[in-house]
Amino acid sequence: MIRKFYLIALLLISGCSGDPFNLAEGGIGGSGIISEGPISSFGSIFVNGVRYDTSNAELSGILSAENELELGMVVTVEGSVEGDSGIAERVYFNPSLIGALEALDLQTQSLNIAGQTVFVDDFTIFANREQLNEFVLGDWLHISAIDSADGQLLARWIRVQNPEQRSQLTGIIEQLDSLQQQFQIRGKAIDYRYAEIETSLEEGAWVRVEGELNTDVLLAQKIKAKAPFTAEPSQQIALHGQIRSNGHLTLGQERIELALHVQFELGQRDDVRNGQLVTGIGERDAEGNLVLSQLRFLEPPKIEDRFELRGHIEAISTEHIQVSGKTYNLSGNTVFHDKRDRERHFNGEQLHIGDYVRLLGAGEEVHILERTRINEPAPLPKRH
Repeated sequence: MIRKFYLIALLLISGCSGDPFNLAEGGIGGSGIISEGPISSFGSIFVNGVRYDTSNAELSGILSAENELELGMVVTVEGSVEGDSGIAERVYFNPSLIGALEALDLQTQSLNIAGQTVFVDDFTIFANREQLNEFVLGDWLHISAIDSADGQLLARWIRVQNPEQRSQLTGIIEQLDSLQQQFQIRGKAIDYRYAEIETSLEEGAWVRVEGELNTDVLLAQKIKAKAPFTAEPSQQIALHGQIRSNGHLTLGQERIELALHVQFELGQRDDVRNGQLVTGIGERDAEGNLVLSQLRFLEPPKIEDRFELRGHIEAISTEHIQVSGKTYNLSGNTVFHDKRDRERHFNGEQLHIGDYVRLLGAGEEVHILERTRINEPAPLPKRH
């Protein structure tokens, strides 16, 4: 079984900051959790390093069947963790952004929809395109994204769909004007005077807005809360995102603190800085801050530690892969992407000796594994 990013209750954590990530075998029993992050592999689904059984899960958002889940979709999972696996009770997905492609910048590896700038990186999955330069202006896109450290969006999944009437965007309410019945999301003006409002509108609230674009204003038709469920005090929270440091630390839109004894993987306390891509796990304190007891770095803090390798698989198991005479580690955090046959529900069990792959990672850890073709064009440089 592929190694998991085990979940350990805050009070059971031991060790010192900077120590190697070394969790006791077996994890914890029956720990409730809400985990938000991109799907990295299937069987049922891997989210933030944990394999969740979704066979009896309630699906919500735009999901109606389990086979609609795709690699890279940022989902919210509510369930429990027992030992080294989880059981999902609910899985929620809704795109962060829906709309027509208005601008494309290959130099900065970004695109613009509904006045929102979206960047791509090595973790971005293009569901039905190969590279960013294959998109054309006017393409109707569904995008699942996380907040970047600079306040923009960082895509995790992009799919070209048939055009629809409504655009959609999610984000934090800013410059709320109850008299004019307007607010902004990342600089985009939202007019909500005729909207069906299903959540409280207040400065700093996270909302999902559906509506029609009218020049520089989105005419809202429906406004909802970001997700239909939130964490209870007794539940753990797992988040994927870029750390933002502006006087205090945030991950996504959560204000975070580091517990006294944090278990780090692929980094240490001194590496926690603005823009670092991580998965964090913790619990809320009395003030509502998310206190992280575990932190996994998804990109090496030092650029020189990163590697990229192409070659044929010489040996393969659930935990290791050998390419070009060297063995690398696979885990529940490894993103398995099939660019050769475009298998939507791809995982490591479908790999075979002789398959041609592209590996990206750090040290001996594989962060991204792509099954590809020998003549696959080199990817465009990504924004770091």
